[in-house]
Amino acid sequence: MILPAAAGAVRRLLGRPPDEIEPLVEWPDHGAYRVAVAGQFFVVKIDADGGRLTREIAGQLRAEAAGVPVPPIVAHDDDCFAMRFVAGTSLDKCSTQATWRAAGHVLRTVHGAKPQDDHLIGGGFGLAAETWPAFVRMLVEDSLDRCVRDLAFDPESATRIRRAFDDDLPPLEHAPTVWSHGDLQPEHVLLDPGNNDVVAIIDWADHGRADPAWDLAVLALDDTRHLDALLDGYASYTHDEHGRVRTRLNLYRVLRWLAEALWFAERSHQGAATSLERAAAWRREDQ
Repeated sequence: MILPAAAGAVRRLLGRPPDEIEPLVEWPDHGAYRVAVAGQFFVVKIDADGGRLTREIAGQLRAEAAGVPVPPIVAHDDDCFAMRFVAGTSLDKCSTQATWRAAGHVLRTVHGAKPQDDHLIGGGFGLAAETWPAFVRMLVEDSLDRCVRDLAFDPESATRIRRAFDDDLPPLEHAPTVWSHGDLQPEHVLLDPGNNDVVAIIDWADHGRADPAWDLAVLALDDTRHLDALLDGYASYTHDEHGRVRTRLNLYRVLRWLAEALWFAERSHQGAATSLERAAAWRREDQ
């Protein structure tokens, strides 16, 4: 599907053509643009999938109601919406012990919101199950099958990963489920580098019920150096629970890499190879 022109979307949403447009993200099926209109700055998001767009708006409004800092939404249509531009530096570019603690503190607020009554969605990959372990098992099988079949992922590595989940699936039976962001990359956490405060969490299209460790795993996927600071800011798990949480984080890490590889491959992006390499090199923490 062809996306509507950004300038036309701005006119529909904000009532006049933009004075400036700066692309922030552009994929074949969705895009985000920083725009200036009459001296004010906004971010306009356009999506060919109306259902995904509706879901993102609902997640962002839900987060705002829970006290999570998010950009205010000012207008929306079937295929686009506009929100106020929030100036901030993403966590990956402002990475200190203090900023990771701040991110953990705000994430605790996200997870403190009343859970939805819908099925467990986890990372927003289009699957659903009645329990979190069932969802994880479904995602493991689906991701490994597709990576082996479509991306030439090493079958022996796939077998090793399956066995690791078989061995460690019992702890997932006792994992809590909360309302989660679902795709909490460091790029989606914006901070004020002057005081280390989180000024906004963005991109809520993948929100749903999940083990809270899922968001923690995605956030620290490529930067485990600050995991202790993140958990300290989150301040939910007791010292005795940290070992079990780290086991789940390690499992979710490889699962995320597999899902990333598939997402990148569908968009012919070179990141697919890197994600597959990381998944192939992954080992259980006790190995």
